[in-house]
Amino acid sequence: MKGKGVVVESGMMQLPDAWQWLLMVVTIPMVWGGHFYAQTPSYSQHFIVPAYYNAAFAGVRSGHRLVLAMRNQHPTFLALARTYSHVALMWDKYYSEYKTGLGLRIEQYYDGDGLRKHIGGAIAYAYRAELAEDRYFRGGIEIGGFTRQYDADAFVFPDQLPSLLDKGTADPTEEVLIAPQTRHWDIGGGALFYTERYYFGLGLRHINYPLTSIVRRRIEESRVIGLPMLVALQAGRNWSWGSRLYREGFVALDLLYLQQGPIIQAQGWMRLKWRYFLSGMGLRYTKTGIDALLCTIAVQRRQWLIAANIDLTLSRFGWSNGGAAELMVVYEMVPRKRIRSVECYSFY
Repeated sequence: MKGKGVVVESGMMQLPDAWQWLLMVVTIPMVWGGHFYAQTPSYSQHFIVPAYYNAAFAGVRSGHRLVLAMRNQHPTFLALARTYSHVALMWDKYYSEYKTGLGLRIEQYYDGDGLRKHIGGAIAYAYRAELAEDRYFRGGIEIGGFTRQYDADAFVFPDQLPSLLDKGTADPTEEVLIAPQTRHWDIGGGALFYTERYYFGLGLRHINYPLTSIVRRRIEESRVIGLPMLVALQAGRNWSWGSRLYREGFVALDLLYLQQGPIIQAQGWMRLKWRYFLSGMGLRYTKTGIDALLCTIAVQRRQWLIAANIDLTLSRFGWSNGGAAELMVVYEMVPRKRIRSVECYSFY
């Protein structure tokens, strides 16, 4: 029996060391009425990967765009541990002759240091309609498939807790395990309105509430039937200078609101770009108040963009008990003929 962390999923839990418990309570699981609400990984640099939350952003740029995104959450900055890591490879492109954007995503993430492993991918389709001069609306849909693998031997179930606390060893559980892994379809969609200066977007993921539990339960026994739907509200405004095709720089304000089950977070960013360099600072808010200070710095040269971010925890747990680091590498193939009306809003 491995018992290293507290993770509850439809009745499953694991008991952690003190520092792991602090991290997981803040960033991974959420217990609400005795049930677990699994969470979709969240990127602080959402303005680089807006299509991750909203399928309508697929192909918002005119050239082939390839993004490698990595995020690692760890308990301290002095002793790194892979308690929650995410890697995603994303591609998208806009096809002007069809007014269509296509996107593809492959991703893998771990939590509980291997307690669960999630791997899958999705394809996105978006259609652009011109409402008026330099004003556009986009609608998108995303369909994906995922596999979740569980280290079932590492879990401690609620009916095992009395014996574990009394004797130090857990009696066999009476929970019925369906399988050590689950497979499911995942459906999402979104809408986007944008101009050269601002944008508003609404994205939905897990519309079909995919079943991810490995424990057999009747619906009336649990309020958590599937993975909760993720609702993402996105908005931004920029003030740029230079020519329309080759902007020398800009100041941008970006906002992101996420809600999944009872979990709510909001991010507010102020970013500045001057020629090849981009920097920004933001704050992440949760129900308990300000959660983290977000800092990003990026370098863009020709087709390449490299952006790094760090989350500094400001909650009562303190910065030394949690945080996160992100790295994003973007390669964008600039088309021979630029389509200015497609690249209205400058994310970077």
